[in-house]
Amino acid sequence: MKNILVSLSLVLLLAGCKGLAVTTTQDYKSETNFKAYKTFAFYPGKFVTDTVSEARKAEAQKIFIEDVTGYLSKKGMSYDEKNPDIVITFVAGAKTVTEVQSHTPSEDPGRYGQWKPGQGGEDFWKQEYREGTLVIGVYDFKAREFVWGAYSSTTIYGTEGGKKFKAAIKKSFNRFPPNQ
Repeated sequence: MKNILVSLSLVLLLAGCKGLAVTTTQDYKSETNFKAYKTFAFYPGKFVTDTVSEARKAEAQKIFIEDVTGYLSKKGMSYDEKNPDIVITFVAGAKTVTEVQSHTPSEDPGRYGQWKPGQGGEDFWKQEYREGTLVIGVYDFKAREFVWGAYSSTTIYGTEGGKKFKAAIKKSFNRFPPNQ
């Protein structure tokens, strides 16, 4: 019984943390031989937001390069700016989302069960948060074509944008290169 309660508590906790998760999808050219790629380089990423300072953009570029280099080095690849097999870049953005909700009274539905404005009990509230997106592109440098990409999105509250950016990078490169 105790195990069931612990399991149920964990499921409820994880369900309540859905807004904290980073959702990532990946796509790639199925005919690509990823095992042939041994070297990589970076093309500067782009930011589609006006709320990030130039200093934070430079910091994010640095974090992206360091994190991706770490992941790819563990997979046996090496950085080569002059003659890379693949080039990696990203586009990051964030937008403010305003969610408006209301509550209508249930005890006086009005004529024919329809609630009408002005009957009282109208409660409206709004919640604002940021929705962040990271799109990563990997291109075959010699063929000049897309070979792999990842799309990540998440909800950002307060100052957690940096943590979510790193989490999106990690989740994206967990399955790179794709199993073949």
